Amino acid sequence: MNAKLKLDGQLGTSHGNGRTPTQNVSETNPGVGTGGGWQLNGIGSAPNFNLGTNNNTTPFPGGVPVAFNWIFGAQDVEVKDKENWVKIDGQYKLDDAAPVSDIKFGIRHESHDRTSLGAIAQGPTAAGQSTAHYPTTWSTYPSNFNSFGGSIPTGIWYWTPDQLAAYDGPGFVQRDPTLRAYPDYWFEVHEKTDAAFVEAEASGSNWSGNAGVRFVSTKEDTVIYENDSSVTASTPGAVTTSLFGPYVARPVNHTYNNILPSANLKLDVARDLVARFAIAQTMTRPDYSSLAGATSLNSPPQLGTPTSPATPGSGSTGNQDLKPVTSTNLDAGIEWYFARQSLLSATLFSMNLHNYVSYGSLPLTALTYSGQYPAGQALNYIMTVPINAAGHVHGLELAYQQELTRNFGINGNYTYANAKQTSNVTNGDDRLVGTSKNTYNISGYFENDMFSARVTYTYRSAFYSGLDRSTAFTQDSIGNLGASLGYTIMQNLSATLDAENLNNPTLKYYALNETQPRAFYTNGRQYYLNLRYKF
Repeated sequence: MNAKLKLDGQLGTSHGNGRTPTQNVSETNPGVGTGGGWQLNGIGSAPNFNLGTNNNTTPFPGGVPVAFNWIFGAQDVEVKDKENWVKIDGQYKLDDAAPVSDIKFGIRHESHDRTSLGAIAQGPTAAGQSTAHYPTTWSTYPSNFNSFGGSIPTGIWYWTPDQLAAYDGPGFVQRDPTLRAYPDYWFEVHEKTDAAFVEAEASGSNWSGNAGVRFVSTKEDTVIYENDSSVTASTPGAVTTSLFGPYVARPVNHTYNNILPSANLKLDVARDLVARFAIAQTMTRPDYSSLAGATSLNSPPQLGTPTSPATPGSGSTGNQDLKPVTSTNLDAGIEWYFARQSLLSATLFSMNLHNYVSYGSLPLTALTYSGQYPAGQALNYIMTVPINAAGHVHGLELAYQQELTRNFGINGNYTYANAKQTSNVTNGDDRLVGTSKNTYNISGYFENDMFSARVTYTYRSAFYSGLDRSTAFTQDSIGNLGASLGYTIMQNLSATLDAENLNNPTLKYYALNETQPRAFYTNGRQYYLNLRYKF
């Protein structure tokens, strides 16, 4: 190259593999009894419930085994992920005296594949449906098994993993990869993207900025498998040996071209006061699980009659026709550098979303196997599927940072977001998935040449999580306390210790309102020790 032209090239590859070879599962009916009941406690604590006169301390109440229901579970699940990419970036320097000082440009190609093929759904053999081979010993859940409050039964029996493995052993469970093939779990996503950009940088006596455009072409090839009674062994992509019925591969191919302009302006209003303005169009591709997620059927319905139709079951599946999400973004902000290493800023922002990925419901008829339908039965379901919709987010960001001494300081930020979905709204619920109205974090830190320490508290208010069995559910507000320590051992060697969830928060989910709790989780405190060496 020369003094004016610089080029930089990079390439990379990554591979990932996740596998669940075996799941040992047992489902039995509870013992017969009366007087069971429950009481919801909102999201303040877990519900109260009892099983009445059922004796659930043993799988053999009164010496009689509880009734067998079914053996289910996915087996031989393997997800493979591979990505290869290459890019070349360049910069051409113009005359320093000209308003436009630099031209930047670049190209990038990326190929990404994710597949999951060959999974099966196990089922019991005739011998496996007998209660005669139940394990003769068992364990009971500890009395402190519940840590979320509420009142629940204690001393409930369970079989250990080793006992379940023997219970689901040869002769009792069928795991034949041909007969028990379950293409509802199978999918393929092959994504190729080509991108190019050009950007001009300019500046004046009290301003600087840039303007550019990016072109992105996305080729999306996805494959899912559908139950289809019309296919034969000669049909391309057909699976006709499965006990769950014939399936056929459904490939869908789409190409999306997006032109994404952007511009940024920085204006020095005063020596310590800076104004910033930005306008841009951005693009994000849908998650692979949304494009070709496995089909999952829940709550098989009862068979109805012409005069008394059955209530449909529920489930979820992917949507191969999802388009990339694009957003037109406007930002205007002011920054005040009121002291050394100190900042106070405010930014107004607006995002208009196109093809944002939301959730909807569609009817589906699916062949269903269960203890009630051992030979299979075509049943109706209302499926939760990702859909494209429009929406907007308008809001305000505030940020504060101050160095209190040469080594100590604090910083924090707050975001208010008014977000709404403006098309394909379900049941009047116009919330955007994953968007909290209020978010903030505050940190205190210490730093010197050898050692650093930081403590951070992060909070977000309740947000819409999506649909489950066609019902909206919400994650309640949550705060997390984290910390990190860093130490420079020598010039090229450093160590860090990061801690997350130090306050061990409980994630709480509820349905239509806070009186309808759905689930509580605690993920525990997490610690990460890292060593980094620079060559």
